[in-house]
Order: sequence, then C-alpha cells, then structure tokens
Amino acid sequence: MKLFILLALVFASAAAYPKYYRDIDGFIVGGQNANIADFPYSLSLRRNGGHICGASVIAARWALTAAHCVPTAPANQITFRGGSANRLSGGVLFQADQIHIHPQYNSPSQLNNDVGLVRVTTNLAGTNIRSVPIAGSGGDMAAGARALINGWGHTQWQGSLATNLQWAEVGVVSRAACQSAYGNIITASMLCAAHPGRDACQGDSGGPLTTMGHVQHGVVSFGHQCAHPNFPGVYARVGVAVIRNWIGNISGV
Repeated sequence: MKLFILLALVFASAAAYPKYYRDIDGFIVGGQNANIADFPYSLSLRRNGGHICGASVIAARWALTAAHCVPTAPANQITFRGGSANRLSGGVLFQADQIHIHPQYNSPSQLNNDVGLVRVTTNLAGTNIRSVPIAGSGGDMAAGARALINGWGHTQWQGSLATNLQWAEVGVVSRAACQSAYGNIITASMLCAAHPGRDACQGDSGGPLTTMGHVQHGVVSFGHQCAHPNFPGVYARVGVAVIRNWIGNISGV
C-alpha cells in the first residue's frame, strides 16, 4: 500500500507517474495475520483472476479503491473476493460492471484525489462481508491518532504477496510533516500515517485506512518504498469535500 518506486504498472506507462508511486502488484509490512471477521469490509481486487489491489465495501453494490488501481481496466476484467482472509480461496467472488475514476484524479498534482468506485453486478453480501462507514465531508484524523491498515500486499519492500490478509496499527502524521518528506505533492486531499517498521506496501494500494473503531478515512495511495523511516505512507483522504461529495454523488453513500 505505499509508495513503491515505480516498477511496471499494469495499467499505465511509468512515465505518467512520479518515482514515489507504489507498484500495484504488491502487503502490509510489520503486520500480523488478520481474521476476516474483524475486517469484513476488506476486499481483494482482482484483474483477470489475480490480486492487484485492495478495496473496501461501502454499500451493497459499491467498492471503494484507489484510482490508480483501475484507470483503464475494462469492468469485465475486474472481480473482488470478499468474506475470506485468503486471497486465493474461500469467500465470494463478485463481478464488476461499472468503474468510476474521480474526475480530478491527478489534478492539480499527480496522485491527487486517488480514489475510484467500482459497482458490482450483485450485492456485496455473504458471511463476513459488511460495509464500512466512511468519514463525512470535512472529516479528518488529527496527527497522532491511531489508525488501522490491512491488505494482501508485500510484507517487505520488493517482497512477495501475502496469502493471508495482514493488518497493522499506524499513527497519523501531520500534513506539514508529510510535506517535509515529499514536498508539494502532498495536498489537502491526502492523509499520511506511519509507525516504525509498519506500513502498507506493494499490492496494498486501494485498501482502507480506518480509525480504531473502523470508520474509513483513507485509501492506500503511495509511498517511498515500504516502512521507510523518513517517508510515511500516503492515503487519499476520504473526508475531504472534493472526494466525499463525489463518493456520495456516484454511490449514494
């Protein structure tokens, strides 16, 4: 889920993205095995049957993910596995039929407003499948707040995908501190979080960052490598009005 030096993006040319882009092949660094019953909103987003990103259930027919996970993917190539901690088996598979990318994605700077919505053909329902509440318009997390991340990405920089869902606790970093690390690429549409030795990594993109009470405030977007001591993970901020209002207009949530 974090910034991985641009390897080979499945859906876009490398030249279109900065060096901090997380590759979308990737899992949580410094995490531990998760029980899907504790994260029933978490989805494995798949293209042609293979995991590429995370996502979250936000409504009966809608999943929230990162825009960079699905910018050019035909809907018929996208499915989700829900209700299973194992990305390879179990749970229920759901077929996508619509993909929506935030209209201001990559504007005014690259990776800004990095959110996408995917509608599925049948309700996202089943054992251990449930929607997550998302932050209201204007919602933000204060620096120092505790947050949860989860995903099936790499457990170390340039590692391999996790088979079992991983989770970790991180702390929100002030936007000013995040800007000091990354520069002006960090905008009000982003939220940053870090913890020594813990981070999102390749393949976690699109997954949720939530409060300890499981309200979603972020979507895994980018970072510099994984768990780098000088670079926090960067997340699309769900509660900023330009993102939250768009989510409501498209999904009704």
